[in-house]
Amino acid sequence: MVVHHPTEETTQMFPNLTAPQKAAGYYLIALSMSTVLALVVPSDDGAALFGMFSPLVAVLVMLLVVTPDGRRREHWRSLGLHRLGLRTWPVAFLLPVVILAVGYLLAAATGVASFDLGAMAETDVVGDFVIGLAITVILGLGEEIGWRGYLLPLVRQSWPRAGALVVGFLHGVWHLPVLLLTGYLAGIPGSPFVIIPVFLVTLTAAGGVYAWLRDRSGSVWSVVLMHQAFNTVNEAVLRGATVAAPVAFTYTTGETGVVTSALVIAVAFGVSGMLPHHRGDVRTATAVTV
Repeated sequence: MVVHHPTEETTQMFPNLTAPQKAAGYYLIALSMSTVLALVVPSDDGAALFGMFSPLVAVLVMLLVVTPDGRRREHWRSLGLHRLGLRTWPVAFLLPVVILAVGYLLAAATGVASFDLGAMAETDVVGDFVIGLAITVILGLGEEIGWRGYLLPLVRQSWPRAGALVVGFLHGVWHLPVLLLTGYLAGIPGSPFVIIPVFLVTLTAAGGVYAWLRDRSGSVWSVVLMHQAFNTVNEAVLRGATVAAPVAFTYTTGETGVVTSALVIAVAFGVSGMLPHHRGDVRTATAVTV
């Protein structure tokens, strides 16, 4: 009698998944975790904090449990962790600063808000950024290793050019459980019927910018840095802001503002010509993703 022993490649649940199936599996895990955390974690900030790790957990489950991909070095390299992309770090930091500055200058010019430069200076933007960067290596990477590290190359197997925007949109939808199932959204002045669509449009367009940076640097670290730059500088400016019209401020500036959204769309359109047009042009994806 011949005894057949399972090979190393067949010990995982689904060893022969296609790229779209892997992408769907990853997203189902990440979105489900985000939803469960929003429902069971009593603190809104806690749900958001723990939720940031759900993309990382989803990647590890897909690589180590669902598929045998984690046994091959190429799959880990395709996440973009092996290269820092230092040459793109200035752009990664300055672009969010410029985009935010336009919105806040418009808010100041229209009387929506005023800004105390002294108070902002006291916050030590540079110092906060350096400290925040160390935190983001853990928190921000927990997100971006999933979206631009794992999911983007997979989605681009089907949509080389539009895949960047598809991932951006999916990234935005992933935030909705925390926004809708906790009290998080209640703390933002304005109508959710305005805030959520603007937020989704902004993150969808940002997907194009993030993908361009990922391609340009060959690294996911540059994307993490851009994400952190937006959050850290935005928080520093808000500390020195006196808001006269809270709803107008929400609709104008930050990640829920139409000015921010319009500028991100403009940048995404500007770099769109540098995104892959055909499957053979995709640089962040590798032949082993299918």
